[in-house]
Amino acid sequence: MDKIGELKNCVYRVTKDMFKFFEKNNMASGVRARKKLQDLKKIAQEIRILIQIKKKDHVQKKKAREATSVAIFAGRFLLRKKVILKADLIQTHKNNDFFRFFFPVIRLRKNQNRCRRILTYFNKDCFFLNE
Repeated sequence: MDKIGELKNCVYRVTKDMFKFFEKNNMASGVRARKKLQDLKKIAQEIRILIQIKKKDHVQKKKAREATSVAIFAGRFLLRKKVILKADLIQTHKNNDFFRFFFPVIRLRKNQNRCRRILTYFNKDCFFLNE
């Protein structure tokens, strides 16, 4: 709020000098008015920067809230169900013989309708294993 008060004060001073210049033909007040207009321009630029920063913070907070809610939902869902994340299997068992046999079983179950694809979070395929 300090910047807004400063802006109002600067506008008031500029209008006083502009009145003196145009109505009373005081040349010195015209020079003062131009200098104060430069100050007014600087204050306005600072306020524009503050507004832009505030907008970016608001957008970042909004995105963080959305990501948090999605993560909470995914966490609750994954805790309730028996879920295998395909990307996790690929990373953890990349060079393992167990992975070579285990992953086709998941595909076989998916094809036989024992396993259905349910969700995709963060580009990871999730499979629900029916037992």
